[in-house]
Amino acid sequence: MSSGTRAGAGFGGVGLDPGGREWLAAIVESSTDAVIGKTLNGTITDWNAGAAEMYGYQAQEMIGRNISVLFPDDRKDELRPIMERLRRGARIDHYETKRVRKDGSLLDVSVSISPVLAPDGTVIGAASVARDISGRIQAEAERRAVALMGGLAHDFNNMLSVIIGYAEQIGEARGLDPATRSDAGNILLAAKRASQLTGELMNFSRQEGNRSRPLRLQTVLAEFRGLLTAAAGPLAEVEVAVPADLPPMRADRGRLEHALLNLAVNARDAMPGGGILTFAAGAVRLTEADGVQPGTYIRLSASDTGSGMTREVARRVIEPFYSTKPAGKGTGLGLSSVHGIVTSAGGTMTIDSQAGAGTTVTLYFPAAPAEPEPRPAATPAPQAGGATVLIVDDEPAVLALTSRMLRRNGYQTIEADNGADALRLLGSEHCQLLLTDQMMPGMSGAQLGRRAQEKRPGLAVLRMTGSTGESGNESRHDQPRLIRKPFTEPDLIAQVRAAIEQRAR
Repeated sequence: MSSGTRAGAGFGGVGLDPGGREWLAAIVESSTDAVIGKTLNGTITDWNAGAAEMYGYQAQEMIGRNISVLFPDDRKDELRPIMERLRRGARIDHYETKRVRKDGSLLDVSVSISPVLAPDGTVIGAASVARDISGRIQAEAERRAVALMGGLAHDFNNMLSVIIGYAEQIGEARGLDPATRSDAGNILLAAKRASQLTGELMNFSRQEGNRSRPLRLQTVLAEFRGLLTAAAGPLAEVEVAVPADLPPMRADRGRLEHALLNLAVNARDAMPGGGILTFAAGAVRLTEADGVQPGTYIRLSASDTGSGMTREVARRVIEPFYSTKPAGKGTGLGLSSVHGIVTSAGGTMTIDSQAGAGTTVTLYFPAAPAEPEPRPAATPAPQAGGATVLIVDDEPAVLALTSRMLRRNGYQTIEADNGADALRLLGSEHCQLLLTDQMMPGMSGAQLGRRAQEKRPGLAVLRMTGSTGESGNESRHDQPRLIRKPFTEPDLIAQVRAAIEQRAR
């Protein structure tokens, strides 16, 4: 192959003899891999179109130069041992390294290098084929990062489970003074916001889209009103005005709750002396002129009676790093996150504000056909002496708290901190449900569940997970149910009851 070899007009039957040198040169030239010929001292003699595309140099720029120009400064010492091996007639296959482009950027490559032999067998040069593997390397790095973050999220959510569980129990204690009850509520609010933030970080790291499903905004606001009131602060009044017949919307519930909390916190900051925060909703028709697909949308507005914003602030509030707060007083208005949540769901957002006259932030989520929500309905706790639950978790605090929650609701509990001990207990104890952590050393929750049901075919299994990589609340008979940490006591009891009833059916 020479630097000037090209597939001419005769390619495909006119002028090129299949199997001949020109045919071979045309094949090499058309390869998307970088094919480079060089002498034994590294001088480049041949350079195909794939090399030009990969490295950014044209053939006339590289013929006669040394191959070391493609080596990053910290890898210049790679060249000598490579050429020594080639002089001895050895091949180098799929050697992974880095190379530098004409613009100075680095890329990961897999290089195979073969000696070029004269008719008498003498090594007279080398031919290399390089493939850009930057995408694969990046994907592997991202998978490792996600696995690491998944483990961290699991451990962090374990801690949040303990914080949330005990904060709930403190807040429900009889005879508690109002200040202590308020403190417990603030602890609970902070822990739930931290849990939502963990999920958002995991979603961002995986570049995931929404796990959207039909939601009734009436239900979400009713169940979430306590936290919204706490987030708005003790001096604010929270009002909710949502029609009972409002159609369902399509959104990710966790992200919707995260957006609602951000709106409540922003309102609190805008009303330091108190005020009214009103959440209102309705169904509207939007068109392409509104920047969305035409159709029916659920309008959710959050209006406060606070200080409002100037025109300049209102224009910039959705910028990710913009903030009106002094250094050390917070990371910003949070509306960038809210904007990202609603737009990723296929909706849009508007802001109406005037200095001294309050702010209204309106979110538009796509409407969805009505269908049952997989939210557990409230169920009465079983009487004492009811079902027995085998709880397995390698985190002692989570194990103790989960057992306490179940016993408070009339269940009997057996505890184990690993899968092997749990299987031994199944041989001597009678229970209706295995409640197991998903991520444990030695034996995962999935493995334990399968082995436990082989041992006890009628056993119900409910897995607990602190990771965000699995879908929760599975209800199909061929899949064990999942409950996501951190969970509240009502959530736990509802899921335990549902898992036992599902297995019985």
